[in-house]
Amino acid sequence: DIARETGFSIMTVSRAFNNQEKVSPKTLAKILEKAEELDFHPNQVARSLALKRTNIIHVYIPKELSATEPFVTQTVAAIGERLGENGYSFLLSRELPHVVTCDGVIVMGVNKETEDKLPSLQIEKPVVLFGNHENMPAWVDVDNYAGQMLAVEHLAKKGCKSIAYLSAPLYMNY
Repeated sequence: DIARETGFSIMTVSRAFNNQEKVSPKTLAKILEKAEELDFHPNQVARSLALKRTNIIHVYIPKELSATEPFVTQTVAAIGERLGENGYSFLLSRELPHVVTCDGVIVMGVNKETEDKLPSLQIEKPVVLFGNHENMPAWVDVDNYAGQMLAVEHLAKKGCKSIAYLSAPLYMNY
């Protein structure tokens, strides 16, 4: 309808919605104005099928990690914020994905058992592990040791003499 009413080709109208940098500003303005006039909104499902992308990232959190733990909630919030800034949304799951209808997977809280299962899942999408797993191709982690050293140095500079260290249970240190 937009192509017919503006006189532009269907390809030009499609580019106006998908690759705006390939359309002149004047043409883009006319197409977007007509789209607004016709109350047109691109169908995200159709767009996903055409582009073979869902713009969804699957985020796996194992049952052993409490969803109410501040670290988990802050990490998930940060993931969601960054994905949103880049046009993605996310799906949280407590099960490792076997069939992945998304554009990528973030696996949090990986332990040895989970790590051993990953190759057998045959996930044909990019996978990033949250945690230090040097035998896996893509991972990100927090440098806890460096963080502890910075905290102790800071406390020592402030004059603290008795510094206690509290840790998560050893089974959680994976």
